[in-house]
Amino acid sequence: MEARFESPYWREVSRTCLTCGICSYLCPTCHCFDIVDEGYLRVRCWDTCSSDTFTSMACAGGLDCDDALPIPWPGTYAGTTDGAGFFEYFRNTLSYDRLSGAMRGWRRLLDDAILVRCFQGFIDLANHFSAVNPEARFHLEELEVNPFVAAGGRMAPLDGVCRFRPATPAREPRPVDKLHSLLQPRSAAVIGVSAQDRNMGRIILGNMLAAGFERERLTVVHPQSEAIDGVECVASIAELPEKVDLLVVAVGANRVRAVIDEVIDREKAQSVILIPGGIGEKRGSAALEAELTDRIRQAHLTADGGPLFLGGNSLGVISHPGRYDTMFIPDAKLPKTHDRPPSGLCFISQSGAFIVATLSDEPWLDPTYAISIGNQMDLTVSDVVKYIEAETDVEVFGIYVEGENWTAARV
Repeated sequence: MEARFESPYWREVSRTCLTCGICSYLCPTCHCFDIVDEGYLRVRCWDTCSSDTFTSMACAGGLDCDDALPIPWPGTYAGTTDGAGFFEYFRNTLSYDRLSGAMRGWRRLLDDAILVRCFQGFIDLANHFSAVNPEARFHLEELEVNPFVAAGGRMAPLDGVCRFRPATPAREPRPVDKLHSLLQPRSAAVIGVSAQDRNMGRIILGNMLAAGFERERLTVVHPQSEAIDGVECVASIAELPEKVDLLVVAVGANRVRAVIDEVIDREKAQSVILIPGGIGEKRGSAALEAELTDRIRQAHLTADGGPLFLGGNSLGVISHPGRYDTMFIPDAKLPKTHDRPPSGLCFISQSGAFIVATLSDEPWLDPTYAISIGNQMDLTVSDVVKYIEAETDVEVFGIYVEGENWTAARV
């Protein structure tokens, strides 16, 4: 087949070809098609790939390109590049090989300058209607053009969707400098520990001790017990003997509001990890998330800035420099090491399951910090990346993000 496809016979035949398309209509294996608008209908019609005017897809995938990209399609934030920079990414795709004529049997369909101008237009649009632009009256939620058609040296969009929403007011400044208290706390407390059962809070307490956090610097908030696993207990957050650097909240979602109120009103913590799920990510919990977020924002308006919150729905944090582990996964299911030198890796994930699966399959990673970012009600991925990059010896970031809270911060 390869020899027949490259046979000189076809070059001779092509010299007299009128591109009428009859050969494609007669060929039983040809199934190329074009998309044509007929009034209010969009129909698919037979087309011929041997024709000079055959539809060309200008995208990172296309009809048959998904499995043929020479390198993975890179992701990039609009605010971190321009049209020329994005073009350099695009040059490594199969789509560019087609558009530029580098692919065998194809001729150049578009000049590079047109692609750069197109990319720059999208980037300018995204930046102008971004949540980080204080002058934007509307914020862009979704923009997709699919497909583009390259014809006559120009790019023509055939279909697309664009959605805006009213601009969200900028958030108040947050005390991101308190991240040091969260990552390397001198004192900590845990609320939600069971004295009888091995519940989520009890597992967290055990993991903190196993990681090397000293009992003398740790307190459990429990109304009936004097001590659990050798750690002193106090009856309420208000009775904590001092303002702790870190408070780990492992209670049910229905109790979180009362805990946050007490922490803020009594000024008993510099930073808080909210473990509970059911705050925003489940149906019917959006109102609770909005209520808690508003309470946290009000605290940030105080002179001290209030506590810094990680979560909710955070699996927890593993900090080798801080010698603690608040992930409620038993060592039997996720073995961890606590005596190795720092790896220089920070692993941030919005999915706790992704952290567990990755560290279980690749234990050699052993990150200096493993952070389950959760719902980003307060602290965002951007906050963590910028702080750790500036203030620690971490050299590599591994990040899995399902969505960034752009009203809070920007990478």
